[in-house]
Order: sequence, then structure tokens, then C-alpha cells
Amino acid sequence: MKQRYNILLRLLRPVIHIGIIIVVFYVMYRIRLFTDLIPGVQLKIPVINYQENMAFGIIAAFAFVLIGIVKGLYELHKPIQRYFQTFTKSWLYWIIVITFI
Repeated sequence: MKQRYNILLRLLRPVIHIGIIIVVFYVMYRIRLFTDLIPGVQLKIPVINYQENMAFGIIAAFAFVLIGIVKGLYELHKPIQRYFQTFTKSWLYWIIVITFI
């Protein structure tokens, strides 16, 4: 039972990562709509397109998971050694990839 539970969690991890990244892009879009975040200071922030933002978020989420797969972040059968270091390296490569998309 525990083995099945661990495999299920390992299979769901990329899906959870994709979901979190897409939610972060949505929250970023919603925050960007508020132009008066600093009281009394009206910033001239242009409105961003929702569809473009979410498309970029989906591409970025799948890029993160793809980099994680390549770097060995989503192992199914063996325990991940130094998970935090692997996650940080994947995150750093992801930042570089979405910068140049």
C-alpha cells in the first residue's frame, strides 16, 4: 500500500508543479490589474492580454516539467538524492528558458 501511495505521489508531482505555475501566472495577471498598489502613487502600468499571459504560463509550466524530467527531478522508482539541489537547478534552467521564449 505504501509503495502504491509513493508511486501515486511521484506521478502527481509534475501535475502539481504545472498547476502551481499556472496559478502563479494567473495571480500575477490579477495583481497586474491593480495600478494603485502604492497608496497615492498612480503608476502607468499597461494592461496585459489574459490569453497571452496564460499561454505563456502554460508553456512555462510544461518547460519546467520537461527540464525537471531531463535533470532527473521526477524519478519513479529510486529515491531522489539531494532533491532540493535538483529542484533548484531545474528552477534555474527554467528561469533561463522562459527569459528567452
